[in-house]
Order: sequence, then C-alpha cells, then structure tokens
Amino acid sequence: DVPKNAGAGSSRLPKIRGFLNKQIAVYIDNRRVPPDVTGNVDLSIIPAEQIDRIEVLRGGASVLYGPNAEGGVIHIITKRAGGALPTASGSVTAKSFGTDIVRAEGGHKHERFEAYAAASRMRSDGYMQNSRFENQAYSGNAGYDFGRPGKTSVDFIVNRSEKGSPGGTPFAPEQFDGELEKTASNNTAKQNDKLDSVQAQHVVTVAEIGTHGPVVLTARLSGSENRRNFFSGTSISTHVFNTRTAYAQFDLPYGFTMGAEYERTMLRSPFALTGQTNGWGIF
Repeated sequence: DVPKNAGAGSSRLPKIRGFLNKQIAVYIDNRRVPPDVTGNVDLSIIPAEQIDRIEVLRGGASVLYGPNAEGGVIHIITKRAGGALPTASGSVTAKSFGTDIVRAEGGHKHERFEAYAAASRMRSDGYMQNSRFENQAYSGNAGYDFGRPGKTSVDFIVNRSEKGSPGGTPFAPEQFDGELEKTASNNTAKQNDKLDSVQAQHVVTVAEIGTHGPVVLTARLSGSENRRNFFSGTSISTHVFNTRTAYAQFDLPYGFTMGAEYERTMLRSPFALTGQTNGWGIF
C-alpha cells in the first residue's frame, strides 16, 4: 500500500502487511536507497520513467538484506536498452494549480555497447499557500561487453526537489469556504532534498570447471547520499544520510554461491545518536 496523503511533492511511504516504511528495505538495481533523517524512504524521489519492473518480497528478509527489512523488500529494476533500433519518447502534461510535467527518455544498444537515460521535471504551485513544489530527476545506465574480460556497467540517479511546508491550516474544517482552507500556518518554511546514487558493476567468467560449468564473479561498488535541508524562518538544519557498499559474489558449478559484502552508513544530523555504522557479511 502506497498511500497518497497530499498533493504534488508529498511523500509516498509504502507499507507491507501493516509494517511501517521504516521496516521495509528499498533497493534499486541491487543497491539500497538510503532513508531520510526520519528513517523513511520516499518512493516519490525515484524517477518513474526509468522503472522497468518492481519486485516485492513480503515478510521478514533481514537475513539476506540486513536491518530494517522485517516487513519486506521493494526491489526496483530499471530499464535497459534493447532491440535493433534506438528508442525515444517524451511527454508534456499540464494540470490545475499551475502544475506542469515534462518527461523524456531514450536508449540504444549497438553491438557491445548499450545505454539508457531518462529525465523529468515537475512544477506545481500547490493548493495551499507555501505549497509550491519543483522536482528535477535524471537517471540512466550504460554498459560495455569486453568479451572474455567481462562486462562493465554503471547506473546512476540524481534527484533534486524543493517544496514549501505550509504546516496545515489555522482554520477548523467547519469554517472552510473554498478559500480559508488554502491558508498556510507557515508561509516561510520549506525543505529541499537531494538524492545521488551511483553503482559500478563488473561481471566476468573467471574459470571453466570442465563440463561442470563456469565460475562467474560479480563485483559491485555503490554509493548513495540523501541530503535534506530544512529552512524555517532564519534557521537552517541539514541532515545527511549516505551509504557506501562493496560486494563480491562467485557463482559456482552445481548451483553453489559464495561471496562477501561490506557496508558503511553515516548519518550527520542534529538528531543523530549514532554517526557511523560499519557492517560486513560472508555468505
């Protein structure tokens, strides 16, 4: 369940079987999306144009996916270039309250090289005072197959948004007359969010064990940062959550798999009790 509790720019916080957003891990192409300072992952910051499909794992998954996955895992897989011809598409949408949305995407695969990219921009004046919202998102991937040395690919997401924080209306619902409900309790507060995420991956066949099958190595480095600045009058508070991950996996004959992972998370915030956490695992 992904409830919509407000207009443009409001958070989209998923729930699974009654578990809260903080108990659900969100991944994009095998890299974890860092939460904001509240511990939540807002799905609205992920560019919808780049999504190919979404896999949902229900139930406790902490053994495989680490902490905060008691409720399940949402894994978003992005589009890849395919077919013999380049692809491109775009759209322009206009809505009420000064809302406009512009989207474009395209990709191409030629011999050993492939690339896909998407971009979008959304602006809205909002329904209430101080509820203006603007978002810009860019995402994509590129890969090259070197043959025997293996295939290297890079994925990235860049998202920038700014929105007002009206803080509700000072009038009771029974007083609403079509205009009073547009009045904001706070006309100056606002926040901006920045998400940067990048991943580099290399897949190579390192050996052939006779007729038993290959030994395939998947090596992956990824980094993500979620930054939020909140402006309230003359004061500014900054909250940064970033993740760095190194991962290696060997796929062996007879269906065996082994590997290791290291993850470092850092939280810089006036509310942070733990600044840095280091975790590793062997499987």
